[in-house]
Amino acid sequence: MYHQSKYANACVCDEGNVKCIEMSVTEHPCLAMHRAQGLQREADLNTAARYHLSIPTGALIAATEPNWPVAITEAVLWRTDAQDGAKATEARDIYPELPRTRWSHLDPAADKRKYYSTMAGCIIRAVRDGDAETAVVLGVNTGVSIARDIAMASDRKKARSLEIDTDAIKINKRKTQLHAMGQIALVSPLSRNRLFRRAALATISTGTVLGVAGRQQYSAVVKQSMADKV
Repeated sequence: MYHQSKYANACVCDEGNVKCIEMSVTEHPCLAMHRAQGLQREADLNTAARYHLSIPTGALIAATEPNWPVAITEAVLWRTDAQDGAKATEARDIYPELPRTRWSHLDPAADKRKYYSTMAGCIIRAVRDGDAETAVVLGVNTGVSIARDIAMASDRKKARSLEIDTDAIKINKRKTQLHAMGQIALVSPLSRNRLFRRAALATISTGTVLGVAGRQQYSAVVKQSMADKV
């Protein structure tokens, strides 16, 4: 069966049963599924790279002075966060019933590895260099982020237990963008300038504040979804 509109109902065979699903492409369902699987594999590669390379990058930050190779690596790893999300979304737009993979489930863990590995590396570097201001600001941000992530994990567990599918809160996406910008700036040689370094710290702190607000919004969405299911 081929489809002539962007969103058409396609009937596919699933273990002997005919199921109708909404497709977002004008192509045969089997071809759509194959293309979606390819996009999901690309998303998984981005997630895996961030998951496996974040800790070594954090160790490099701790062991070296600000330098461009590490800053570029940091930027590339943060870029994978945007890439995997975009490709996974496109895959499900093409084939909505595409099953989630192991790496799609590990995406939040990869994000946390990236953020906390860089924070740890920067704190160690600041302590080594005698930069108390940077160490304290980053330490406070890390503590607040840990508390927020623990609360978010509890909300996600509730959502999964009731099979509630919640979209990412936009403010949380902005939080991630600010954390990425601030961390990239902080590990670059430009951070040797005190004003630039303070601007990077302010950017990270703003992201952390948005993260706390985003957690409150996410919790409200989960609670509302739970109430709607009752």
